[in-house]
Amino acid sequence: MYFPIGWPVIYNSYQQTGLYDSLKAIRFNRSRSLFITLSETCIYLWKNQPRLLLSTWQRNEKSINEEGVNKSIYWNPDSSVIAVVTTQCFIILFDLFEISKEYAYYLEPVNGKFSVEQLQKNGILKLELSYKAAVLLKGQIT
Repeated sequence: MYFPIGWPVIYNSYQQTGLYDSLKAIRFNRSRSLFITLSETCIYLWKNQPRLLLSTWQRNEKSINEEGVNKSIYWNPDSSVIAVVTTQCFIILFDLFEISKEYAYYLEPVNGKFSVEQLQKNGILKLELSYKAAVLLKGQIT
Protein backbone atom coordinates (compact mmCIF):
# COMPACT_ATOMS: atom_id res chain seq x y z
CA MET A 1 0.00 0.00 0.00
CA TYR A 2 1.22 3.53 -0.78
CA PHE A 3 -0.15 6.56 1.05
CA PRO A 4 0.07 9.70 -1.15
CA ILE A 5 -0.59 12.09 1.77
CA GLY A 6 2.27 13.82 3.61
CA TRP A 7 5.55 11.96 3.75
CA PRO A 8 5.64 8.86 1.55
CA VAL A 9 4.79 5.72 3.48
CA ILE A 10 4.71 2.25 1.99
CA TYR A 11 3.10 -0.60 3.90
CA ASN A 12 3.66 -4.21 2.92
CA SER A 13 0.75 -6.37 4.12
CA TYR A 14 2.74 -9.54 3.48
CA GLN A 15 5.26 -8.61 6.18
CA GLN A 16 2.46 -8.03 8.69
CA THR A 17 0.03 -10.88 7.91
CA GLY A 18 1.79 -13.27 5.54
CA LEU A 19 -0.91 -12.61 2.91
CA TYR A 20 -0.80 -10.67 -0.35
CA ASP A 21 -3.99 -8.67 0.21
CA SER A 22 -5.10 -5.87 -2.06
CA LEU A 23 -6.35 -2.60 -0.61
CA LYS A 24 -10.15 -2.27 -0.70
CA ALA A 25 -10.81 1.00 1.16
CA ILE A 26 -9.28 3.83 3.18
CA ARG A 27 -11.48 5.85 5.55
CA PHE A 28 -10.66 8.66 7.98
CA ASN A 29 -12.61 9.21 11.16
CA ARG A 30 -14.50 12.49 11.56
CA SER A 31 -11.63 14.31 13.29
CA ARG A 32 -9.08 12.89 10.83
CA SER A 33 -6.89 11.79 13.73
CA LEU A 34 -7.25 8.12 12.77
CA PHE A 35 -7.84 6.19 9.59
CA ILE A 36 -8.49 2.60 8.67
CA THR A 37 -7.42 0.62 5.67
CA LEU A 38 -9.25 -2.48 4.56
CA SER A 39 -8.01 -5.46 2.60
CA GLU A 40 -9.92 -8.63 1.71
CA THR A 41 -9.14 -10.26 5.06
CA CYS A 42 -7.68 -7.58 7.36
CA ILE A 43 -8.42 -4.25 9.01
CA TYR A 44 -5.54 -1.89 9.79
CA LEU A 45 -6.01 0.99 12.23
CA TRP A 46 -3.62 3.93 11.80
CA LYS A 47 -2.87 7.17 13.61
CA ASN A 48 -2.79 9.96 11.05
CA GLN A 49 -0.14 12.32 12.51
CA PRO A 50 2.42 10.87 12.94
CA ARG A 51 1.42 8.10 10.56
CA LEU A 52 1.70 4.95 12.69
CA LEU A 53 0.06 1.53 12.58
CA LEU A 54 -1.82 1.07 15.88
CA SER A 55 -3.76 -2.16 15.50
CA THR A 56 -4.67 -4.90 13.04
CA TRP A 57 -7.47 -7.43 12.88
CA GLN A 58 -7.21 -10.45 10.61
CA ARG A 59 -10.37 -12.43 9.97
CA ASN A 60 -10.04 -16.19 10.17
CA GLU A 61 -10.76 -18.60 7.33
CA LYS A 62 -14.07 -19.78 8.85
CA SER A 63 -15.34 -16.19 9.07
CA ILE A 64 -14.31 -15.47 5.48
CA ASN A 65 -16.01 -18.63 4.17
CA GLU A 66 -19.27 -17.95 6.04
CA GLU A 67 -19.50 -14.15 5.75
CA GLY A 68 -17.51 -13.37 2.59
CA VAL A 69 -14.46 -11.19 2.06
CA ASN A 70 -14.29 -7.56 3.17
CA LYS A 71 -15.84 -5.11 0.73
CA SER A 72 -16.10 -1.71 2.44
CA ILE A 73 -15.64 -0.10 5.85
CA TYR A 74 -17.26 2.76 7.78
CA TRP A 75 -16.79 4.68 11.05
CA ASN A 76 -19.59 5.72 13.36
CA PRO A 77 -19.53 9.49 14.12
CA ASP A 78 -17.76 9.24 17.50
CA SER A 79 -15.12 6.78 16.19
CA SER A 80 -15.97 4.10 18.76
CA VAL A 81 -17.35 1.51 16.30
CA ILE A 82 -16.19 0.34 12.88
CA ALA A 83 -18.53 -1.46 10.47
CA VAL A 84 -17.17 -3.79 7.78
CA VAL A 85 -19.43 -4.73 4.86
CA THR A 86 -18.71 -8.12 3.26
CA THR A 87 -19.50 -9.67 -0.12
CA GLN A 88 -22.13 -11.98 1.47
CA CYS A 89 -24.24 -9.04 2.79
CA PHE A 90 -22.91 -9.17 6.35
CA ILE A 91 -22.06 -6.15 8.45
CA ILE A 92 -19.36 -6.97 10.98
CA LEU A 93 -19.06 -4.55 13.88
CA PHE A 94 -15.87 -3.85 15.82
CA ASP A 95 -15.48 -1.77 18.97
CA LEU A 96 -12.49 0.53 19.17
CA PHE A 97 -11.16 1.22 22.63
CA GLU A 98 -8.15 2.89 24.17
CA ILE A 99 -6.06 0.98 26.68
CA SER A 100 -5.15 3.51 29.36
CA LYS A 101 -1.52 3.70 30.45
CA GLU A 102 -0.41 1.28 27.72
CA TYR A 103 1.51 2.81 24.86
CA ALA A 104 1.83 1.51 21.32
CA TYR A 105 4.77 3.85 20.70
CA TYR A 106 6.99 5.80 23.08
CA LEU A 107 8.12 9.30 22.27
CA GLU A 108 11.70 10.46 22.48
CA PRO A 109 12.75 14.01 23.30
CA VAL A 110 13.48 16.30 20.36
CA ASN A 111 16.92 17.94 20.69
CA GLY A 112 17.13 16.61 24.24
CA LYS A 113 13.87 18.32 25.32
CA PHE A 114 10.25 17.26 25.49
CA SER A 115 7.59 19.45 23.91
CA VAL A 116 4.57 20.51 25.99
CA GLU A 117 2.49 17.84 24.28
CA GLN A 118 5.09 15.16 25.02
CA LEU A 119 5.23 16.21 28.67
CA GLN A 120 1.49 15.56 28.94
CA LYS A 121 1.90 12.03 27.65
CA ASN A 122 4.97 9.92 27.12
CA GLY A 123 3.73 8.14 24.04
CA ILE A 124 0.86 7.20 21.79
CA LEU A 125 -1.76 5.22 23.68
CA LYS A 126 -2.58 1.74 22.48
CA LEU A 127 -5.88 1.28 20.62
CA GLU A 128 -7.50 -2.12 20.15
CA LEU A 129 -10.16 -3.49 17.84
CA SER A 130 -12.61 -5.89 19.46
CA TYR A 131 -15.12 -8.02 17.53
CA LYS A 132 -18.66 -7.05 18.52
CA ALA A 133 -21.15 -8.78 16.19
CA ALA A 134 -21.91 -9.91 12.66
CA VAL A 135 -25.33 -9.09 11.23
CA LEU A 136 -26.77 -10.64 8.05
CA LEU A 137 -28.88 -8.26 6.00
CA LYS A 138 -31.31 -9.46 3.37
CA GLY A 139 -30.83 -7.80 0.03
CA GLN A 140 -27.92 -5.83 -1.34
CA ILE A 141 -25.70 -3.47 0.63
CA THR A 142 -24.52 -0.47 -1.37
